[in-house]
Amino acid sequence: PPTAWNAIQKHYVAGSFADEDAEAFVWLCFEIVTYPGPELVGMTRDIENAINTRPFTKSPGSKTRKLGYRIQKVLQTRSSSNNLDDVDGPRGRHDNDFTDFRQIFIYPSSDELSSTIPPFYRQAVEVSQSDPAQKTARHLDNQFRLLREDMLAELRDDISIATGKQKGKRRSQILKNLVPVGIDTGDEGRARQCALQVSVGSGLERLTKLPAAQRKKFLTENRNFLPHHAFGAVFSNCTIIGFAFAVRNIDELVRDPPLLSLSFCSSETMDKALRNAVQSNNLEFILIDTPIFAYEPVLRRLREITELPLDKYLLQIEDGDAEQRFEIPAKLQAEIWRIREHNPDGTHLEIAGRSYHIDAAQAGALVTALQNPLAVIQGPPGTGKSFVGALAAKLLLEGSPGRILVLSYTNHALDQFLEDLLNIGIDEKIITRLGSKSSAATAKLSFDLQSRERPSGISKHKTLLYTLKDELRSLREDVEYAFDKVAKSPSLEEIIDYLELADDQESQLFWRAFQIPHEEDGFTITGRN
Repeated sequence: PPTAWNAIQKHYVAGSFADEDAEAFVWLCFEIVTYPGPELVGMTRDIENAINTRPFTKSPGSKTRKLGYRIQKVLQTRSSSNNLDDVDGPRGRHDNDFTDFRQIFIYPSSDELSSTIPPFYRQAVEVSQSDPAQKTARHLDNQFRLLREDMLAELRDDISIATGKQKGKRRSQILKNLVPVGIDTGDEGRARQCALQVSVGSGLERLTKLPAAQRKKFLTENRNFLPHHAFGAVFSNCTIIGFAFAVRNIDELVRDPPLLSLSFCSSETMDKALRNAVQSNNLEFILIDTPIFAYEPVLRRLREITELPLDKYLLQIEDGDAEQRFEIPAKLQAEIWRIREHNPDGTHLEIAGRSYHIDAAQAGALVTALQNPLAVIQGPPGTGKSFVGALAAKLLLEGSPGRILVLSYTNHALDQFLEDLLNIGIDEKIITRLGSKSSAATAKLSFDLQSRERPSGISKHKTLLYTLKDELRSLREDVEYAFDKVAKSPSLEEIIDYLELADDQESQLFWRAFQIPHEEDGFTITGRN
């Protein structure tokens, strides 16, 4: 609440916090400034003002100072992306062109697709020669814009092919005469993001020409016919309204007419489509082959990043803060010295009572991995890269505090490395594997299995789940009621009630015109009969 926040902030600025209290406050500030949404922008400005008065980096507590440096970097990254003063910089090309790339919608608008003005982005040399304080922000800005332009180039070509403006290898599927019939929010067992449910007038003739009894079998056997989560553009009167994904529900598609749910990419697009459908009743959905799944998650994550890990190493940024420099723990430094001094040619290495044989190249790679904040180990298959990585993980766990996050491009590669960690003697109790697919050897490490083996906290989670389900049920009813109000025409009784309660004089005149007059001056009211 603002009252509590303002009071806490004043206490900090006045210097009334003890070290532990200041540490808690700076942690809260870090959570606020790294929040990706726009809801906490006002509080972020308050934090900037507080830092200007009483910098976190001048605090006597080391933990407060370390978080202070991170907050400083996040604020610098956010502000730098807004200070683009190029003559041909962003803004002004169309309705989705902003200085701050975080305000750009991932999916293009109709005006953006029709724009012929070249988009804004920088060359790599411009980013590399940027001021160190702005380099991280400009790198993120450029990565987002360049990747998005790759997506838009494919999208424009595919739309041109789908609409017949260019020749393509195959014709696109076009669903016409779409009429809204409801809002699809999933069922009680599995809810989903709101989707607009429409009846399909034409475009599914391969399905509708079949007898009703054969339609379900056809859809089950032909999964590529209107596939689930198929991407497409929604048109109204030859104008793109937005983009949506098809929700393939066989039980709804076999109806007459078929029903299809469209999950829009934003609530604004869904609102626009619904308004157009109510006014013109001329909606079309054209399936497009652009591999959006390869772009959208990365673009969304780039837009949410407020702190770039290892940026000073990846972007070669000079950092003058002594506390921010990489320091090797003393125990780990001793291990590095032992490997370097006693194994110059590659011999047996003793770690935690176990003996491992490594050659000279592997010993050098291991030392490099342990003494540098960022290291790359390369080599042909079979040269022991995973083995060296497992040794490094073992030494890091024993020689320094903290956790290790292992990322892999495939499930198979991850399972292989986890097996190396187990074989090298790392206790399986301190390893947790995320993800649903795993090998037989790593199945016991899965988060799901470990969660089930811990009974504590289950009842609390169930209570929270039931509460959320109740809220979901209430929201579902509100959404369905709102749809009926928008999509269905009001009854005559509702119109009369509206005119009666309206404040303006014109509505009152209409209301009186529909009232049956009283019998006066000898007149008699007669009806149809």
